[in-house]
Amino acid sequence: MVSKKLTKRDMREDEFRDLLSEFYFGTIANMERHWKVYAAALLAVLVVGLGAFALWSRHESRQAKASFLMARVMEAYTAPIEEKGKSAPAGQLSFTSEAQKLSEVNARLQTLQNKVGFGATDGLAAYYKALAQADSGSLPEAIATVSPLTQGSLAPLALSLRARLYEASKQWNKAEQDWKTLATLNDPTWPKGEGYWELGRFYERRSEKAKAIEAYQMVQKTVTGDKAKDDPLVKRVDAKLQDLKAKA
Repeated sequence: MVSKKLTKRDMREDEFRDLLSEFYFGTIANMERHWKVYAAALLAVLVVGLGAFALWSRHESRQAKASFLMARVMEAYTAPIEEKGKSAPAGQLSFTSEAQKLSEVNARLQTLQNKVGFGATDGLAAYYKALAQADSGSLPEAIATVSPLTQGSLAPLALSLRARLYEASKQWNKAEQDWKTLATLNDPTWPKGEGYWELGRFYERRSEKAKAIEAYQMVQKTVTGDKAKDDPLVKRVDAKLQDLKAKA
């Protein structure tokens, strides 16, 4: 079927076509009178679109740079200390002393902070900064650095680190509180029962055997289900409880 193009006369034959005609020709006339306004609006839309694309591209570039610089920090922190008479495999970063290693870690952290800021790494840079501070013996500074991370996505790592820093500082009550918080933490990245295991280990280090047994028993209550008996953590706990009860 061949479509017939409507003329102005055809469009005036009924009320609907008359309204359509008025709208159509009115719109054309309006655009002819105000074409500069329409052109400006179109230009504004294009500018906004290009600006949004530029911002997105810059964000992606910044994130890529942050990931690269963070990887360099992690590479330095995990690099081995060379043993006397031995050298690391070709291409592998290594250091001759702990002091040299920490110096490089701090230098890379500073580069990351200067170029993209710690915020671009979702707290991971601050976590490694706290580790470096702890390794250099600056425990109060390390505690201050890691504390804000105990409320975010890195809470399991941050709480564990801060608890150990409190222990190293002989702040036993604060360490116990962090281990307890970790034990009851509901986080998909933190295995069920793992926190109670760490709490039990803390009590063992404090020679509080009864509390350690209670914490280990909480692992058995937390890790349940058909496969619980084959869970590596449960097996560790069973062996630990047998050992502690045998020494009682």
